[in-house]
Amino acid sequence: MFDALNLDYDGLEHVKAAYEAGDKIKACKALIDYYREKAKTNARVMKPVQPGNGTHPAAEQILQDTFTFQDVTGTVPRQADGSLDWTHRGPNDDSEWAFFLNRHGHLHTLFRAYQKTGNPAYVTRLDDHIREWVLANPYPGEHTGDPRWRGLETKSRISGWAQLFYALAEDEALKPSTRILILSSIPDHAHYTQHYHHTGGNWLAMQMCALADGALQWPEYKKATEWLDYATNTLMPEMERQIYPDGPQKELSSHYHGASLHSFQRYADLFEKVGRDVPPMWYAGLENMWNYWAYSMRPDGHGVLNNDSNLDFNRPSVLRAAPKYKRPDWAYIASNGQEGQQPNGLPSIMFSWAGQLIMRSGWDANAHWGMFDVGPWGIGHQHNDKLHLSIAAFGRDILVDSGRLYYKRDKWRGFIKSSAAHNTLLIDGAGQNDDVKEFTEPLSKEVYQLTDTFDYARGSFTAGYIDLEGEATHTRAMVYVRDKFWIVVDRVTTDRPRQIQGLWHFHPHCTVEI
Repeated sequence: MFDALNLDYDGLEHVKAAYEAGDKIKACKALIDYYREKAKTNARVMKPVQPGNGTHPAAEQILQDTFTFQDVTGTVPRQADGSLDWTHRGPNDDSEWAFFLNRHGHLHTLFRAYQKTGNPAYVTRLDDHIREWVLANPYPGEHTGDPRWRGLETKSRISGWAQLFYALAEDEALKPSTRILILSSIPDHAHYTQHYHHTGGNWLAMQMCALADGALQWPEYKKATEWLDYATNTLMPEMERQIYPDGPQKELSSHYHGASLHSFQRYADLFEKVGRDVPPMWYAGLENMWNYWAYSMRPDGHGVLNNDSNLDFNRPSVLRAAPKYKRPDWAYIASNGQEGQQPNGLPSIMFSWAGQLIMRSGWDANAHWGMFDVGPWGIGHQHNDKLHLSIAAFGRDILVDSGRLYYKRDKWRGFIKSSAAHNTLLIDGAGQNDDVKEFTEPLSKEVYQLTDTFDYARGSFTAGYIDLEGEATHTRAMVYVRDKFWIVVDRVTTDRPRQIQGLWHFHPHCTVEI
């Protein structure tokens, strides 16, 4: 740790003097004192917590080594030395479960529970887990798929630990030894993130944001400037590479659009806090990304459930972004007209680069809403779902998308990604092959039209069907008659007789009458 620190950094004089005198314990104490004062200056210390004995359900589970990740609850076994098995894959033997365990999001559950209840057991367990993790999981110094040092987990700990390190600067429950262990481990985390990061997509955005975060949170490290410069130079081209000119992230998953968006926004926020400039084009790209999230949002405040997406509730974040970007139209959309200013023009919009037509009857909570996909496959997290139609109306879902489910490779994951899980056609029982990943130009205006009374779009799937003999092409034309109904017309061009199966996945709460 002392080798990694710049002991000539302003404020570390007492640390340097003790270290050079050979008293490392005194140097560590001086270092902790330095960060305690720094946290006060930057107003990052949490308000004092009044001790109490209240309980919090999720935190109580964690005290019993029981965790819930992605709605799956499991108990992590202890190893012979008493530490948790940090590679445990949960009750479904799912690697994703182990990944979430090592992202340490549960530490923030303990922290919030401690703030709310004052129960010291929660912050003590938080301390235990950080100290144990660092001691039990030494840095491998190479690229790995191990859940303890994989890219997303490593980047998550950098930012997560930073928040807790400063927030608990004056709380004795975070032990001095734990603080020193965090400081000793951050250079390893930064090294992994810099040298073994993903090459593109939302992963790269999140990893570079975390590397910049580490550099700005701990500028006392010798390589902090190098980390920051590397993150900046790597991240800057990503706004153009990842984002279409009209805003959608090219993975075409609303969920992972949000992952990149929040990383890009956090990067700008970090620079603002330290008084550094971010290029204007960065803010222009961010505004386009927020604009997509606002204008694609369903009336109930959730985002589009496309490709590998969760049912994300985007309303709060859009409402927070609206004043920052001086966009009262976003506030109007997110609040169902209770705040802000009504958008100009039609309520429907075509995102022509992503090939997504968003249809509305209006902006109120009971408005009709639909999404018709005539775009590319996406550069990541794809489902084979071209020409899918989702519909919500009167505050409820009607025609639905399968969403993400999970990443465990089994029959359900295979189904979720397939055409069979979407509102499109199967031809002789076969679903769509993989399609072109991204557009190099927007959709021609000849294939869509938005008017006062109706919205129209047409698209074709031409990439063929899995293991299908011969040739078949599906063309779908869709008309939404505003505030009334949708009409869908399918045409299959084929070189031989076929069995055509049209799929309509209604929400389970719908009663369907033909």
